Amino acid sequence: YRWLYAKKHLLTVGDGDFSFSLCLAECLSKSHKVKSLVATSYESEEVVNSVYCMGSENIAKLKALDVPVIHNVDATNLLSTSSLHTLHNNEVSLFDAVIW
Repeated sequence: YRWLYAKKHLLTVGDGDFSFSLCLAECLSKSHKVKSLVATSYESEEVVNSVYCMGSENIAKLKALDVPVIHNVDATNLLSTSSLHTLHNNEVSLFDAVIW
């Protein structure tokens, strides 16, 4: 994961129970080099919470680390995800790396 330290704005997509995003957030928060991480899932929050036993707990931990969590994100069409636009005053957010 060393190459991530050179990145400032990261987006994770397709992280079902958000365990990968949480692990990444915890590791990178220690470095203080990553400016932002946004964690997303294709499923709605309700589906994540009902399908994944650790989903709600991982989401709560991410939010405690000030990591935005966005649901209903189609990674094949990020520009259509309005929630990503609202992160930066209705401008499309730019990410240095998208991690699937």
